[in-house]
Amino acid sequence: MTTTKISEATKKIICESIEDVLRKNTGSINMRWLWVRRKTYITKECPELAEHYKKCGKDRNYEKAFLKEFQNAIFEWQHKHSSKVGYKLIRKGNSTQHHFWYGGETKMPPPAMVVVDGKKGDGDGDGNGNGEKKFYIPFAKWLEKQKECTKAVSTGYKVRGTRWSSPDVVGIKKSPGLGGTTNYELTSVEIKTSVNTGELIVGFGQACAYKLFSHKSYLVVPADSDEDALQRLKELCEQHDIGLVVFDRQHPDNPAFTLRCSAKLRGKPNPSYVNDTIKELLKKDGYDIF
Repeated sequence: MTTTKISEATKKIICESIEDVLRKNTGSINMRWLWVRRKTYITKECPELAEHYKKCGKDRNYEKAFLKEFQNAIFEWQHKHSSKVGYKLIRKGNSTQHHFWYGGETKMPPPAMVVVDGKKGDGDGDGNGNGEKKFYIPFAKWLEKQKECTKAVSTGYKVRGTRWSSPDVVGIKKSPGLGGTTNYELTSVEIKTSVNTGELIVGFGQACAYKLFSHKSYLVVPADSDEDALQRLKELCEQHDIGLVVFDRQHPDNPAFTLRCSAKLRGKPNPSYVNDTIKELLKKDGYDIF
């Protein structure tokens, strides 16, 4: 049976490294940021940790178990070494996040603007300084240029039910030929900045779910994702009529969105769901498409 147990020597490396990062910043940093950053920097000096991360990329269940072990290592370090790392569990939308900061158990400061190797990240991003929200508007503009819609807008900041009904970008155009109770065609978009295979799979599932209320659906993922994973995603997207786009996550100002396969208009979503989506995500903000 494969174990996710971390040795005491590796725990020391993890915790001293994280404490050093937190000491240099005045805000709080979430667990996901620490998890991904430590993957990039600690694995260079810690073969054991590198091996754990390698297994995480291949097995989602292993990743969940190891992340829990990773978190426990930080908690143990706090108690055993009188660490000044503060900690709080908070709700954000429909998810729960672990936040850490340096300075002890005082009121949680706002998210940090973290600087590592000259690159800035906001503590809520993907560990590469590029949170998903930085790509919402650029992709909305790209979608319009592709003439997939008349108007595309960022909706990722809105929580609507669950993550399966809250796309990051929604495009809309008037299509009287659709028939039914709605004359508008919707295109929904899910953007992922993580190259973790598990996250890519979740993104695909979300893109599929959006077809309940959208005529077209797109999945947008980093171009530097594992090539085998990208090929599998492409084949799945083609089978389910979902558009696949890759982009450069390191350059929010010029993401270089590239189409891998087109979204197809096949079948009709539930008209009631379409109308609810228009009302909840678009009409209340008064977009001039209506």
